[in-house]
Amino acid sequence: MFEWSGEGDEIDIWEEKLSANQAEINRLYAEQAELVGRLDPHQIAWAAGDRNVTDWLSATLDISHQTARRLRTLAYAPEGVIKTELVKGAISLDRAALLVELSKTGLSDSEALSLSPDYSLGRLYGMLERRRRVSAEDSQTLFSDRYLVIQPSLDQSAHRFWGLAVGTDGEIIAHALHQRETDLPVLEDQSSGQRRLDALASLCLDSLTGSGEGEGRAVTVAEVFVDAALAAESSGEA
Repeated sequence: MFEWSGEGDEIDIWEEKLSANQAEINRLYAEQAELVGRLDPHQIAWAAGDRNVTDWLSATLDISHQTARRLRTLAYAPEGVIKTELVKGAISLDRAALLVELSKTGLSDSEALSLSPDYSLGRLYGMLERRRRVSAEDSQTLFSDRYLVIQPSLDQSAHRFWGLAVGTDGEIIAHALHQRETDLPVLEDQSSGQRRLDALASLCLDSLTGSGEGEGRAVTVAEVFVDAALAAESSGEA
């Protein structure tokens, strides 16, 4: 049986201190969300080679993608009672983000906040899932709008990629790339965007060379032919 080593008064002090620490953490999260809202329009994530600000926050602050997404949710939430409560330290980042999402389903900020004291985070999340609506027209539009563009440079020395995937396909692609990233060696000064591209190239190479499960990953074998005359004139660049 676990027994407290401290006296009753000490336990009360520790609990108060714990709550005070959490309130301060909540206030700091509110400050971080405001900073994210200021940084995101400057495309700070793209400049760092990341796919979006969520990935950039996760890498920069060493936090989970879930926490990063909630910071971004708060960053773009309208000013109101939910953000005010977070600034005061009265509610957590997790609860604030869920309440913001609930307010997008038809509840006002005040109505969403009024539910907060009586609902655990799990119950709030369940309520959010029940209230979300995606019409057949919305699903069809998203599916019809999917695309992938690969734009090579004139000399084929570089390619640009961009596109749009529906939610399930996007999650599959992201999960596959993340899984392959964990198998790749970590290079010095390599950004997360570079690792993701290396993972994509690695997966595509496996597909082209017929490497499947149990066969190991494909190995690139390259032969380079150099024209001595051209190489000499161009310091080996041609």
